[in-house]
Amino acid sequence: MQTPTEPAAAAPAPTPAAPPPPPDAERWIARDLPRIPERWNPDERATIHPRFYAGLFAIVVGVLITVVTYEGAASQGGGTYLIAYGPIVWGIINVIRGLGGR
Repeated sequence: MQTPTEPAAAAPAPTPAAPPPPPDAERWIARDLPRIPERWNPDERATIHPRFYAGLFAIVVGVLITVVTYEGAASQGGGTYLIAYGPIVWGIINVIRGLGGR
């Protein structure tokens, strides 16, 4: 039994029906299908993007520059050497993007 202070339960709102498709929807779909980018093709996503290889190359170059300059400084009993973090960071970013296909 309801007391006068409790509000009555509201009836659920009816769900609206989906609007019908436009009469020429099939023509729109056929026109727009060729514009779908190829990266949505599941077969294409399995390949590694060339950006991956460019990133991998940059990482190797950055590490080589760092190792060569460090060895040069160490052979002189100390000194200044270069840590080539620019190519290494750029390479890591591009390896990740290349694996993602972007």
